[in-house]
Amino acid sequence: MKKTISIIAVIALIIVGFAGYRYYKNTYVGEVGYAKVAAQSPAKEATKDDSGKTVTNMYSYHYQLNVVKEDGSHQVVPVEVTGGNPTPLTPNSYVKVEFNSKRVLKGPNTVSKNQIPAKVLAGLDK
Repeated sequence: MKKTISIIAVIALIIVGFAGYRYYKNTYVGEVGYAKVAAQSPAKEATKDDSGKTVTNMYSYHYQLNVVKEDGSHQVVPVEVTGGNPTPLTPNSYVKVEFNSKRVLKGPNTVSKNQIPAKVLAGLDK
């Protein structure tokens, strides 16, 4: 009886541990990519919360960045710059973004052209 309970406990612990690892990886671990900001900044809009209600005194710029990952593959990543008085990204500048399938984890941070790996830069200049 004790042996059966111990085995079930170990199996449950393994399942919970694996589920926790997958959640952590899918939520907090991301890939690094680089993008060139469009020549034209998007319009400044009132920020809306998840339910669609306007947040008072908050504004946003919404971007769809064509990000080139370090392996050379491309992905479109939605980026929102939000704040009381947000500053839009500098047109035609290069930015570094760490992201995953759920969200942007870090960035966008402006980088100079010489900080971008050559393989990535070739994909950005296409």
